[in-house]
Amino acid sequence: MRHSTSSRLLVGIVLTALASVIAFPVLAHPPTPLRVVAQFLDLSEEQAQQLAALRAAAADEIAPIVQEIATRKAALQQILSGEDPDPLEVGALVVSIHSLERQVRMIQQAVTDEFRTLLDDEQLQRLNAVDRAEPLCRVAPAFEALHLI
Repeated sequence: MRHSTSSRLLVGIVLTALASVIAFPVLAHPPTPLRVVAQFLDLSEEQAQQLAALRAAAADEIAPIVQEIATRKAALQQILSGEDPDPLEVGALVVSIHSLERQVRMIQQAVTDEFRTLLDDEQLQRLNAVDRAEPLCRVAPAFEALHLI
């Protein structure tokens, strides 16, 4: 029974997603991810604004970290392209890049966690269904390419 209920929920989510996509007319500029999420989750205007504010604040926080990652990756590439790269220097750069990337993931996770607190039960169910369906979305194009779906 649980499998049947999960399957029906997933089918409902997919059909709702398709209806959301179909509802958008073909435009020169497709809808933004924020607009698609807001429509799919049926966010209120206030919730959509809060999500946009969370994302903007995170982007401001992440931007210098991403720039530092790029700088360190360039330095690593330069060291590795030289003759006899210093293993300690290489290791230190690799560890520091990994640490910075972890900081970015933590900021992104904090946004996700905060966003979840803004949602009602139905919106949370929809978001959770998308989360569960996400691995299927990765493989669906391969099945489609082979005309299996």
